[in-house]
Amino acid sequence: MSLDSWSVIRARLAENARGFNPHFNRTKGVTVFRRNAVFSSRVFTRGAIALALSLGLLVASGPASAQCADVVINEVLASTTGADTEYVELYGTAGTSLGGLTLIAVESDSLPANTGEFDFRFDFEDCHEIGDDGFFLIGAVDGLDTNYSVTPDVEIPNNSFENNSTTFALVETSSITIDEVTVDLEVCDAIALDDGDLGDEFYFDAPIMIDPGGFSPAGARRVTDGVDTDD
Repeated sequence: MSLDSWSVIRARLAENARGFNPHFNRTKGVTVFRRNAVFSSRVFTRGAIALALSLGLLVASGPASAQCADVVINEVLASTTGADTEYVELYGTAGTSLGGLTLIAVESDSLPANTGEFDFRFDFEDCHEIGDDGFFLIGAVDGLDTNYSVTPDVEIPNNSFENNSTTFALVETSSITIDEVTVDLEVCDAIALDDGDLGDEFYFDAPIMIDPGGFSPAGARRVTDGVDTDD
């Protein structure tokens, strides 16, 4: 399990402190500040579901499809200073169809009663394909256009992502039985943002990104595009 696959995007993007170094995303033109963090993409749910699995009360579903091997979450931006700029960047083999995959944002904050439910869900269609450059961008067009002069491949409404603890995941659409975490979910990739509150619950053994400055992290990105260095 590597310590070098993911970096946090801090809530205050203009700060270059605490050992954060500017990192330029050459594809989308986003400058962020980063630090190393733990990454692992082993698939299992946590909390009560994980306990049930360990006791043999639930049987985990089989391995995710081969399509999962061709697409990963590469970068997430969910909560920025001022008006939010929100997007998820996927990375994969050029021309790979995203049909049959779904992007979800799972409520992970300890305060609401709906922890584990989907705050956001987008089902990709067959026409959605990884671009020739290996990237696919889904995001709110206003912030992307204003701040980065970028038009996403798929547009989503402003404020689609909450500014609190959230687990983002790319899953197989056919494995969704209800809009909340279940043991049936076939997870391709996941990343979690932690706002620092006690008792927050994250899912799918996602790497958990924390801003050492005490703010809710703006987002996270892989240190090397598309590279998954877990064992």
